[in-house]
Amino acid sequence: VLSLTRMMSLPFVHGVKDQVTKLQAQLESSALILDAWQLFQRNWVLLSSLFSHEDAKNSLQQQTTRFNWVRRRWVSIVRHASKDLALLVVCQFPSLLEMMKENNAALEGILSSLGLFVDSKRAIVPRLFVLGNYDVLQLVSFTDLTQIRPIMARLFMNMVDIDTNDNTSTTQTNNLQYQRIRIYGLICDNKESFLFPKNILISGSIDHWLPSLVDIMKVSFVDSFSSLISKMDNQQLADWILSVPTHMMYLALQVWFTREVDECFNQLETNIHSFDNYDNKLQEKYIELLALLDTPLTKVESEKTAVALTLISNYIETTKYLGLDQNNKWWWVQHPKLRYSKESQKMTIVINDETTEFGWELWGKIRPAIMTPSMQRSIHSAASDKNSMILGSHGTGRRTCIENLAMLYGRYLYHVPAF
Repeated sequence: VLSLTRMMSLPFVHGVKDQVTKLQAQLESSALILDAWQLFQRNWVLLSSLFSHEDAKNSLQQQTTRFNWVRRRWVSIVRHASKDLALLVVCQFPSLLEMMKENNAALEGILSSLGLFVDSKRAIVPRLFVLGNYDVLQLVSFTDLTQIRPIMARLFMNMVDIDTNDNTSTTQTNNLQYQRIRIYGLICDNKESFLFPKNILISGSIDHWLPSLVDIMKVSFVDSFSSLISKMDNQQLADWILSVPTHMMYLALQVWFTREVDECFNQLETNIHSFDNYDNKLQEKYIELLALLDTPLTKVESEKTAVALTLISNYIETTKYLGLDQNNKWWWVQHPKLRYSKESQKMTIVINDETTEFGWELWGKIRPAIMTPSMQRSIHSAASDKNSMILGSHGTGRRTCIENLAMLYGRYLYHVPAF
């Protein structure tokens, strides 16, 4: 188009001016058609897949009728285009630009009317509320696993991918392939893999397979945690840390510390040095982990060891404080404590006399806070009062405080930007 515009400014254009003007008008019209075509194609791929599902057709009868009207018009355009793929020939279809604009208006209208349908899916799977309407529709109607991988990962805490254990991530999937896609586990943000005891088949409505995926994640978490707690007492701490997922290690150390501090208080009447003895034990664990950093480790192993060192360091400071005065037990009573029962495989968070069940949400990456006095007060306050609000200027650790509570409680955490 720019070349033709320059030609029109030349003094020798008069002999071909009509042809240049006609070609320029054709190219400008073709550019508008291509813009409309691209918009149509984006919405068409999503909605054509959506309306291929029977549950969508049954739930969205009016939208299905409108979509079928667009489909008939689109089929006539495709038939024309298939005869000759040259751009200017395709664009000779009668009133093509107007038809594409009408089709786009119809598809946009269908998309804007799907709010109640999307909300019905969110009512079944509440964590879909963290996704926009378009992302939910992609999950409901997907035909390309590559497109939904990042969307699926956002439904879990700090996960970057799903483990399908095959090469379907690089292929376009049709309905038959769709029926064969299985999810074998989740891939954490630090590249650790969390495998399920059995895979989940992506088949049928999202109402069925997505809740099953969430459930199998939690069931796998429960079973794996029971096993690693048993191994913790029979292995060297350094060996054990390298063999377990980071979040599970974090929780198991919290359970272990709670159990040991409770035992120190129980022995205090007969052994006034119980906390001193435990402090020495923690110091030995700390030295053991420091020595581990001097050995060849992968990036993930180094990060995991650093997390354990931060936790042990916090435990040492807490133990020293509790051992200073028996009256400091009131602080421990108000402190969030993680307790686990091997018999029932249940984990609870105890504050004062209030007990809350652990949520069994696996975090793909954790960043434990360094427990300064102000951070401890904030966590105590937020954990004790469910309606509390943590205030502070930028960079003071508000988000870290909330993340630590969510990790401790095994809950899904969604960040809503203020602006």
